[in-house]
Amino acid sequence: MAAFPASRPKEGLAIKTVSDLILEQLAAYGVRFIFGVVGDAIFPLAEALARQQTIRFVPAAIETTAAMMAAFAAQLSGAPGVCIGTSGPGAANLVNGTGSALLDRVPLLCLTGQVAGSQLGNETKQYINQRQLFTAVTAASEMCIHPGSVVPVLSRLLNQALSGPGAVHLEIPVDILAHETDAMPIQPPPLQPSLNGTGAVQGGLDDILKRLEQAQRPLLVLGRGARDEGEAWAGFAADYGAGIIISQENKGMLPDRHPLVLGGIGEAYLPDCLGRCDQLLCVGEAVYEENYFPAATPVVRFTPSLSPSFQPYPVVRGDLAVILRKLREHFPHRLPREEWRKELDRCRQARLQLVESLPGPRHPAAVMRALAAVAPPDALIALDVGEFAYWFDLGFLAERQRVLLSNSWRSMGVALPAGIAACLLRPDRKTVALVGDGGLLMSLAELATVARYRLPLTILVLRNGCYGLEIQKMRQQKMTPYGTDLVLPDLIRLGEAFGIPAYRIDESSPAEAVLRQALAAGPALVDLEVDSVPLPYLK
Repeated sequence: MAAFPASRPKEGLAIKTVSDLILEQLAAYGVRFIFGVVGDAIFPLAEALARQQTIRFVPAAIETTAAMMAAFAAQLSGAPGVCIGTSGPGAANLVNGTGSALLDRVPLLCLTGQVAGSQLGNETKQYINQRQLFTAVTAASEMCIHPGSVVPVLSRLLNQALSGPGAVHLEIPVDILAHETDAMPIQPPPLQPSLNGTGAVQGGLDDILKRLEQAQRPLLVLGRGARDEGEAWAGFAADYGAGIIISQENKGMLPDRHPLVLGGIGEAYLPDCLGRCDQLLCVGEAVYEENYFPAATPVVRFTPSLSPSFQPYPVVRGDLAVILRKLREHFPHRLPREEWRKELDRCRQARLQLVESLPGPRHPAAVMRALAAVAPPDALIALDVGEFAYWFDLGFLAERQRVLLSNSWRSMGVALPAGIAACLLRPDRKTVALVGDGGLLMSLAELATVARYRLPLTILVLRNGCYGLEIQKMRQQKMTPYGTDLVLPDLIRLGEAFGIPAYRIDESSPAEAVLRQALAAGPALVDLEVDSVPLPYLK
């Protein structure tokens, strides 16, 4: 495995610069990785990274994927993710991943260099108004033009990123980064990013409990914020007589074969009982799944989030543990609902039978079924955006795996950088990246990062030669698909060129056998040609 950039002591006297101070402050907030690409305006920061050993710098192939790596590092660690880039084009490349962190409410610091203070506002190489650029994709964007303001501004931005949570941006001119300082970092204050742990409940819970008494055919949707308490909510659902729908990002919080789990809902699958439900209880946020809530079905949502909500139905904000306790107290006994329970079980069995009946190996959901059969139960699955991702919802029968995805931003090319971050942050768990043709083309350069550090990432490329989802949507809108075809290189030779073992699934090489072999390798690239299968519930 290639070593990360080596640290080295500063020659002569130990003079601390603003860049050293920034790294000390980031370390105080628990940052252990920084992702980025070195350029002129951040040379002092790169030199400071080389002088210390607390934070590892991971050079990416391009800043776009560096920001994505940082966002997923934040999801996996709870500490702020940090990405860096030089002024101008480097900063511009960071925008995509920063936007993903903003909409997915991930604490991310995007730190960019800037031209020297004397050149600000001039027609200088790589100078643009970066604060204006980042305003649309961050909760806050600031610039430090004096060494004395770095710690207070940086700390305030980090606090905002963690409390939002969300993305923030800081730009610092290169001469300030190199400036000497004797300032010290400050300790992070206690922060409350949500109402969990506070014991507080807001929003008329008593009225909601009375409404829930009237339900006869309820369903429970477990969204963002509910993952760590899946078993507790399943216990309530068992007594209340509710089936469980799990949001795409929460897949694996309960096993797909759990007696109450109906799977996810979306383009590839909708259980029949969804249309007969007379009360939906949504725990946390399920932005994607809400598109499939029946319009006439009452919905209530319980959330620990402090962020504003614009849903047209009642929302109770509070500590989810307290809300759950009050629900259990209000419904202390098992409610009969026997006919509804039988219908839920029929829907659950129908889904499992559908998955087992899918033809292989070219149906995308059949590939997911094969992957589920061989993937470790605690694996991390980095999921890209594309037609195949919706078939993953149906076909991958999870045990306790965790899915990493761009839930609200939905940028293609996210799986490979997410997988790299997962390998670095959770080396104790196997990571698989599921990528389509388009997603691979948008992140192809990061195969060099996988090879450079010999990261044990299994990359499964589902290749159909087109932007399949766009084709389906254009046809649905009575348009003729155009500009949707794709050409990929020979992936076996591509893997060989990077020194990554490559495998191909076809009629002569069964999916499970090939996937098992690839999962046992270090880095591995798996090529599979799949069909573009119409999604029955496309919106």
